[in-house]
Amino acid sequence: MGTLLKDSTKLDIVRRAVIARGCSVTIGDIVSETGLDNETAKSCLNSLISTHEGVMRVSEKGELLYEFSKGCILRDQRSWWERNQKAIYKGIKAVFKVVIFLFLLVYFIIYLCILIALLSQNRNSRSSSGGFDMAIWFFWGRSSRSRSDSYIGSSGEKREPIYTRVYNFMFGPEEPEKDPLEMRTRCAQLIRARNGVITVEDWMMVSGQSREKCESDLARYTAEFEGDAEILENGTLVYVFPDVMKSMKSGNRPQFPKPAWKTLEAPRKLSGNSAGGNAMVIGLNLFNLIMAWACTSIIPQILADQAAQTGQTVSVMGDSTFLWLGLIPLIFSILIFAVPLFRIPAHIKENGRRRKEAVRKSLLSAVFDGNGSAYSSVSRTAAVAATKKQMGQVYVKEPTSDEFNEAMADLCDELGSTFDPNDPNATYKFPDMEMRLNEAERKRQQLDLKSQDVGRVIFSTNNDEYESIESDNASHDLQDFDRVLMSSQNSSQARNQSRLDDEDSRSAANNHASSSSR
Repeated sequence: MGTLLKDSTKLDIVRRAVIARGCSVTIGDIVSETGLDNETAKSCLNSLISTHEGVMRVSEKGELLYEFSKGCILRDQRSWWERNQKAIYKGIKAVFKVVIFLFLLVYFIIYLCILIALLSQNRNSRSSSGGFDMAIWFFWGRSSRSRSDSYIGSSGEKREPIYTRVYNFMFGPEEPEKDPLEMRTRCAQLIRARNGVITVEDWMMVSGQSREKCESDLARYTAEFEGDAEILENGTLVYVFPDVMKSMKSGNRPQFPKPAWKTLEAPRKLSGNSAGGNAMVIGLNLFNLIMAWACTSIIPQILADQAAQTGQTVSVMGDSTFLWLGLIPLIFSILIFAVPLFRIPAHIKENGRRRKEAVRKSLLSAVFDGNGSAYSSVSRTAAVAATKKQMGQVYVKEPTSDEFNEAMADLCDELGSTFDPNDPNATYKFPDMEMRLNEAERKRQQLDLKSQDVGRVIFSTNNDEYESIESDNASHDLQDFDRVLMSSQNSSQARNQSRLDDEDSRSAANNHASSSSR
């Protein structure tokens, strides 16, 4: 896991998890919140406790507890770069967006002024003003007189500024950054929701991945979360994670993670702009492209005429006018059109992957009920209806028959059912899966990991608190001694009473025997 994320990133993830858990955590709490393995979670907590205000405690059961101050405050300030590197990156990205737009806008203004000057020599100043007014209109999305409403479209939706639309046109819309530990976190949450015992089918329902990929994941998580893989008597393979169940807040049943069909990934948009936004960018850049091409054709002719009149040799590439009014903006304008075209093949491939994954995840809703239970069988009609329903929440186009058949065939193969694509009234049965889930539930009840408690604190790194804990421990020890002593006294009294009762019984028996002999 150490090769996937930087240490600073892992520390930041753990710090946010600490705050989310109320600043009182165990290693198991961090594992379930972040998906980090036990060793990494412990290492990050030890690093945080050395730089942030807080104490470490040890419970009577030997569990290590971490108590941070509210908000997880730093003891020592980080370096300027560590505090500001994310903001710097965002700033550079914002500057890049603006630079692309300004390059486009500046050349639009220059070419507009040149064009107006050529058409009307006696209106240069006015045309220049008109060029800037039009630039302002493009930037704000409407007339400068209604600038206060510039980011609100006719439908009431917020409109992106022009520099963002230009950037999106070239590179596509920015999607939310994915959490690299999302799947691990969801698995840890599943473990807690399932009371420390899960099966491959449980993870299939939550992740939506193939059985082979789920088995690979659980093999890795078993090692990293310090769990165990056990084979039950009927051959069911279960994964047991007692350490993940240890928590500062025991007794509350964790919320079951979202099933796979609730996490469908929407198709990626090529630009993310509206049709009008794309048309504006295309029109603006097309104007610059035509003017730049015209300049690359006209300026060399002008230079050639000057060279013929003066008798001097003039290099076109050495002329700054040709470079800055012709060649450079021409290349830039071509790139604005070329970059989206080069992105199209990868865009189509990515959306194909997302759609295939969405069909499979949606189909799982026909097999599982979303709370961890599985249906013993499902008809083809019900499976198709469930798939269309879930897909329809994200995708406009319904899954085709071929897409459904491919996903259903894979799922039946993985869950031990038979698939017939030519039978419209087929029913798919999953008896083996139902048996495995039932066996896993019996294992949960047998282990009863949900009742784990870390116990009372017997040690703390805070000196003042440790004195109080020592006093409490002494009091607890005295109470335990009193209980043992009282139990011993009660036991001794019970033995004495029993002996007296026996003596009374023997005496009564002897008296009875004597009376009988007389």
